[in-house]
Amino acid sequence: MPIRLAVATRSAMATAIKTAAEAGTAPKLRIYSGAQPATGDTAASGTLLVEITLPDPAFTESGGVLTLNDPGSVNVTTGGTAGWFRLLTSADANVLDGSVGTSGTDLIVASTTFTAGVGVDIQSGGTITVPAG
Repeated sequence: MPIRLAVATRSAMATAIKTAAEAGTAPKLRIYSGAQPATGDTAASGTLLVEITLPDPAFTESGGVLTLNDPGSVNVTTGGTAGWFRLLTSADANVLDGSVGTSGTDLIVASTTFTAGVGVDIQSGGTITVPAG
C-alpha cells in the first residue's frame, strides 16, 4: 500500500522547504543549460544562464503547495537553452532542483531559448507540491 500524507503533514513539509529556501534573506533561482544533476547535492552542471533573486517571502504555502511570488523580469547573463533550475538560499545553499521547459516540467517558461541581455520573467503562480500519496 502507498504512503498517504495528511494535509497537515504535507503543509509542514512544504513549510520546511519554504523555511529552508528563505533562510537569511531572499532566495535565488538559477537556470542552467544541459541536463539536471543526479541529486540536489550534486555540483551544478551546464552553463548558468540567469540568476533570479526571489522576493522575500518567495513563496506562500497552502495545504502542501508552495506558490511562487512574482520575482519580476531579469536579464539573461549568458545565452543558451534552458534545461534545469536550482533553488538556493541567499547564502548559496542548495534547496532543490527541477526541470525547465515550456510544458510538462517543474518550471514553465515561455521559451527555453535564452538570449543574453534579454529579460526572462518567471510569472507568479509557479508551484511546488508535496505529494499527497
